Amino acid sequence: MIVDNLTAQQMKDNVSELARKLKEEGISRESWEILKTTDMFKAPASTMYHSVFIGGLLDHSLGVAEWFEMLRSMPGLPRNPNIRSYTVAIAHDFCKLGVYVQEIKPRKVDGKWREELVWVFKENYPMGHGEKSVDLSVEFGLNLSREEKLCVRHHMGPYELTGIPLKTYQEAIKVVPEVLLLHTADMLEATYGRPLRLEGSKNVGTVSQNEEGPEIHRDGPGN
Repeated sequence: MIVDNLTAQQMKDNVSELARKLKEEGISRESWEILKTTDMFKAPASTMYHSVFIGGLLDHSLGVAEWFEMLRSMPGLPRNPNIRSYTVAIAHDFCKLGVYVQEIKPRKVDGKWREELVWVFKENYPMGHGEKSVDLSVEFGLNLSREEKLCVRHHMGPYELTGIPLKTYQEAIKVVPEVLLLHTADMLEATYGRPLRLEGSKNVGTVSQNEEGPEIHRDGPGN
């Protein structure tokens, strides 16, 4: 189920879930502390396409992890032990950290112009989508395996926007089949939302765009 907002409690729950999952996958306390200095817990996942709300980036990333786990658990599909589901799902959109700001913009609604608070994308490190996510993963000390790097680098699949040949993506799938699964999980989450909400959970509330969002939990990997 697609949602357009979260309650403050749901955002806090997402942070707690992320801390627990990353700790289970061996992410260090130091990496968690670095992640806390970013806007990972408060940023939207996009300006107009999906999860356009405070905390949307984390919510989307957790949903990608859930879909990825479901796909990897299906009979006959690959499950490489060198790939950590939540680690690559969280890392895949690191490229979106620190690039979304809110500004007052004129918008036409029902035939009338009015000023609204909207999300605006402002790139601060133009390295490329997947490339930037891999690079920041290294900066954050996630110690991605080669297989994980390929998954993160090619998560855009055939929708790659930085001019990489389609053949390179296809070769990456041959080397690491989970590249295709992570891309598919990303598309599923962006289209249908988190799988745990598909049956229509009604406990989705609202949070003001001006709210501070979730308190950053002190518990996390390394504790």
